[in-house]
Amino acid sequence: MLATFKQISVRSTITSEAAREIELSTKQQTSAVEQVSLAITGVGRAARDTQLSSEKTLTTSGKLAGISGGCSRSSARRRPEERREA
Repeated sequence: MLATFKQISVRSTITSEAAREIELSTKQQTSAVEQVSLAITGVGRAARDTQLSSEKTLTTSGKLAGISGGCSRSSARRRPEERREA
């Protein structure tokens, strides 16, 4: 009977150690999930920033194309002698 109690004690100790390991593993997984969540939030923020920047670049390039076209038309209307002087 004493041997049975020793086995129970040993198995109880093993079970307690396993429970501690599971608890630690769960905490590590929770921390990892939080880090991934923060990273995903950062990627989303970067994507929105990139989209806004792209929209501004598109608007600016459209304006520059308009200015360039205006300059080209203005230059084409100048008389040949005016173009040589410039």
